[in-house]
Amino acid sequence: MVTVALAVVAVVVVVAAAAAAAAAAVAAAAAAAAAAAAAAAAAAIAQDCLAYMQNGSELIKVRSNSRQYHRFFSLSNDVSEIRWQPTSKKPHKAKSE
Repeated sequence: MVTVALAVVAVVVVVAAAAAAAAAAVAAAAAAAAAAAAAAAAAAIAQDCLAYMQNGSELIKVRSNSRQYHRFFSLSNDVSEIRWQPTSKKPHKAKSE
């Protein structure tokens, strides 16, 4: 009777260990899938951001004496510098590397 009880306990322990291993594998697969989805979303956001920056945007610099400087900022195609079209500066000085 004792050996049968020990055998049942051993089977229960083995089944519990297998269930825990399966649950861990499922959790790891779910975490990997979530990480892959997050990485894909981040890459899409980065591409959208770069495209927006390369298309450019207009900003207005406002001074206290009611002067406004309209500037159009854009990112170069090789992503090495930010350029702007100033209202009063020399165009060849309008870049930030």
